[in-house]
Amino acid sequence: MKKRIVFGAPMVGISDKPFRLIVRHFTKAPLYTEMVSARFYRHGMKSALKTMDIKGEKNIIVQLVGSDIPSLVYTAQAAENAGAVGVDINMGCPIRKPVSDGSGAALMKDIDLAARIAEAVAEAVSLPVSVKTRLGWKLPDEIRLLSPRLASAGISRLVVHARTKMQGFTGLPNWRALNGLSCPGVDLIVNGNIDDEASLNEALLLSGAKGAMIGRALWGEPWLLKTLETGQKSEIPVAETVMEHFERMLLFYGKKGLYASRKHLAHYAKHFIGRQNFCEQMFRAETSDRVRQLIKEFFTRPERGSE
Repeated sequence: MKKRIVFGAPMVGISDKPFRLIVRHFTKAPLYTEMVSARFYRHGMKSALKTMDIKGEKNIIVQLVGSDIPSLVYTAQAAENAGAVGVDINMGCPIRKPVSDGSGAALMKDIDLAARIAEAVAEAVSLPVSVKTRLGWKLPDEIRLLSPRLASAGISRLVVHARTKMQGFTGLPNWRALNGLSCPGVDLIVNGNIDDEASLNEALLLSGAKGAMIGRALWGEPWLLKTLETGQKSEIPVAETVMEHFERMLLFYGKKGLYASRKHLAHYAKHFIGRQNFCEQMFRAETSDRVRQLIKEFFTRPERGSE
């Protein structure tokens, strides 16, 4: 089977450095950072600097969010200097904070500004520049107004989450709405609810996209990209993977890593019998040694299935 084109999505609170390093064990596919606030990065805010930490990583695309062109240009150039292989501009995040300051999905309502941003960033770096967006603000055909402007601005890839901003993450994605969307020189990538081989094949068929971006399905299954790339399942060292992820969270976040890791551990446990009991104990644990003990006891058991 021909290797399929898949990407690991930018996910706030999930696709941080520890998570990417775990996913990287299973695939060489491009991985995106969490979205980096260009304005915060330009002003030296620690949270943005930490989010943009890609030191020692390969094949990483930095995603930027913002509407201030000088800040986006500055941060895109910093990403290039840091070793990123691409820069992505977020024009699809539906949450209140970016939308309220005119960035994220709000840029779908200001096509002129969206095009100026894409053009300025593309001219400022020698890296490929992509845009991640949605079908539209309210209507699924709004992407057909935005996409040619972005193509003319010089982007090389367009990633479309097949829902509108108003849908958020509810309802079914409309992969078919992308069919026939043609932008010369721009690779179309489909995103939204792709979580197994069947949904990947259907999304690619209905959308006509060149590849797919995998998001929330990776949470708790960082090996999924490899499975979808190759169409083959392989034996996964789950206990070792979970333990390494936990240790990397502690190393990257310090004491906060104990609590930040809880959401990941809960997702790793989703296919295991006894998940509820494990999560109850894990969420009560106040020391890293106690969590290590729970991981060893729970993830090395042979039973696996639905509760």
